[in-house]
Amino acid sequence: MAEKLKKERSNSLWAEAWRRLRKNRMAMTALAVMLLLILVALLAPWVAPYDYDANDLNNTFVYPCLAHPFGTDNLGRDILSRVIYGSRISLQVGMIAVGIAVLVGGTLGAVSAFYPKVDNIIMRFMDIFMAIPSLLMAMAITAALGNGTRNLMIAVGLSSMPQYARIMRASVLTVKDQEFVEAAGSIGASNGRIIIRHILPNAFAPLLVQATLGVGNAIMSAATLSFLGMGITPPTPEWGSLLSTGRNFVREFWPMTIFPGLAIMLVVYALNILGDGLRDALDPKLKN
Repeated sequence: MAEKLKKERSNSLWAEAWRRLRKNRMAMTALAVMLLLILVALLAPWVAPYDYDANDLNNTFVYPCLAHPFGTDNLGRDILSRVIYGSRISLQVGMIAVGIAVLVGGTLGAVSAFYPKVDNIIMRFMDIFMAIPSLLMAMAITAALGNGTRNLMIAVGLSSMPQYARIMRASVLTVKDQEFVEAAGSIGASNGRIIIRHILPNAFAPLLVQATLGVGNAIMSAATLSFLGMGITPPTPEWGSLLSTGRNFVREFWPMTIFPGLAIMLVVYALNILGDGLRDALDPKLKN
């Protein structure tokens, strides 16, 4: 009975959060933009007007026109197609990197909060990570592992892990002393079951908000590493590598930099608006 009541309470909280989120027009617009961008990325082979690596040396540095809405680059490649294909890499890196950070950091934070004996050890380890700037840490990991999509996701994910560990630890410390957790322990539930079935579902909301905001930061970090030549390397299109290529022509031909930059700006802005909306929707103090 206690577990049924807890499940109904949890479901009602998420339903109430969704109701609040739907009333936030800015957040819903941002969600629609993100879903559209994800759909475009998934359908890139059918949406892109040209192959991303198709060269046309007779049509280099073409300014935006009907045939090439974003123009062409120094090798005659269609910039719109490269931006569309680049969204596949950038969004994939951002989401999977945050997934790594949430999985590793969230697990360490939950274990740290639930087991006081290892709390000091794990948190001091996280403090060491946080003492190093995240971008510098990502650069060091990338330098050790080498370039490539997989290594870039690992580097960005691990460099942002400590903040998720701290958020989860604080959230679990708030939840673990609740009555339903004590009731689960009194009827013989194992520690693993208590953490997975009772604590994590009720402590996940702050981590979800941070993860939404973190995807934008992860995309910018990945773009920065690619811009510095430490992430995705040409000819594979990625927004940061497109900016890196276009910087050599930024004074003579602006479309090579402005459109990948606008794509990054649009995604990060939409994710920040959506994250703010989720934070407001999940705040129990707000009664909209």
